[in-house]
Amino acid sequence: MSWFQIFVDEVVEAWGNRMIKEGKLNTVEKGKRGENFVKDILEKKKGYTVALSKGSRSPSDVWGIRWDDRDDKDDNLVVHIALIQVKTAVTQKKPEEIDDKNEEELKELACLTLERFQEFEDKPETLTNKFILISTGYAGIVVEGEQPRVSSTKYVDCVHSNGKFEKDMKDVMKDWLSEFHKLQ
Repeated sequence: MSWFQIFVDEVVEAWGNRMIKEGKLNTVEKGKRGENFVKDILEKKKGYTVALSKGSRSPSDVWGIRWDDRDDKDDNLVVHIALIQVKTAVTQKKPEEIDDKNEEELKELACLTLERFQEFEDKPETLTNKFILISTGYAGIVVEGEQPRVSSTKYVDCVHSNGKFEKDMKDVMKDWLSEFHKLQ
């Protein structure tokens, strides 16, 4: 990142903080703040590589991937892809909750993501033929001043490389995914 991009980011951040204080933060900026906050949690606290959905054009706003490639020959290597829908509110308002329609869309997206990931030729070679776990969840974020906070979270469901949903998975995996999606 160039020094100028860093400078522009700082000015935009200061502008956004001013708009929050004045109660003038627009919906797009509010959403970006929440999404970037979740992105930071996944990157810094959980060690994931993260991408944001451009223009929120999918049910998942934040996409994260992580795998342990210390042992490339390990056939039990798990690749975890997290798909998270983010709803953001300003100050004391409560973020909108995820509804049944959103949950179904996230599940459909998880299935499509699994299918496309297995076909995607440009992924690292070490990820070919590995166990793929795609989980879906929701994060409600409240933006107060300069520091957003997690208001609520929900683990929705998962799909993995043999195509079965959560009900066929061991309890330990469900517990781990539920804990992961708390974003703590």
